[in-house]
This record gives sequence, C-alpha cells and structure tokens, in this order.
Amino acid sequence: MSTVTPIDPAAERDTLTLYDLARLWGVSYTTVYEQARANTLPVPVIRVGRRYLVSRKVYEQVMNARHEPDAKSA
Repeated sequence: MSTVTPIDPAAERDTLTLYDLARLWGVSYTTVYEQARANTLPVPVIRVGRRYLVSRKVYEQVMNARHEPDAKSA
C-alpha cells in the first residue's frame, strides 16, 4: 500500500501570502502584517484589494542573496 504525501498548496502558487511568510520565518502573522503595512519587509509587497502578496520568485531571489557570502569577505 502506497502512502500519499499531502501537497502543500502554497508550493504550487506564484505568490506567497503574509501567512506563508510568517510560517517560513517563524514569526507571528501580526509581525509580518505590520511590516507589510509599514513597507519594511525585505521583499516587495503586492496589494490586491485588501490582500498583501509577495512574488515567490522575488522572495527566493532576495532570500538567496541574503545568504550568499559577500565577495569582500571571501
């Protein structure tokens, strides 16, 4: 009998919600929401009506760039 692995619906979307960011960063939704409203998140936020979204592609680029060693420190 095979085991079915549940698919994370967020893994298939091109955007992340603030709830997704909070879960990824291990912080509260309120913290992420307040930063989104203040425009202080490290990634650009897209407003769609009352929703705040972040491009998954841009998020991954920003996060990867933050974790790459500087050429100066090498």
